[in-house]
Amino acid sequence: MSPADITFINGICTARLVFTTSKIDYILLNDEKYLPVSAEGGAAFDIPVEVFDRKIALTVDSTAIKPASEVQYSLTFFSDTLVPAAGERGGE
Repeated sequence: MSPADITFINGICTARLVFTTSKIDYILLNDEKYLPVSAEGGAAFDIPVEVFDRKIALTVDSTAIKPASEVQYSLTFFSDTLVPAAGERGGE
C-alpha cells in the first residue's frame, strides 16, 4: 500500500489505499466502516487522514483468509513525503 495517494479537498484530507488483492471486504477506522470504492487491480479504499507522522490503527476484513478474518494493521502517513500533484506546484 505504499505509496498512497493523498488528496486535500475543501480542507479534508483523504488517502486512497489500494491492496494487491480484491479480497478485502471493508476497513474499520475509528469505529467507522469503509467499503471499497473499486476492486479493479485490487481493493481500493478512501479513508480520512486526520494525523501525520503518527501511527494510526485500522482493521481490515480479508476474505483471502478462510474463514474471513479481521486483521489489525497500523499505518503512518509521513508529512515529509507529501508531493504536490503535477500542475499543483506553486508558480507552475
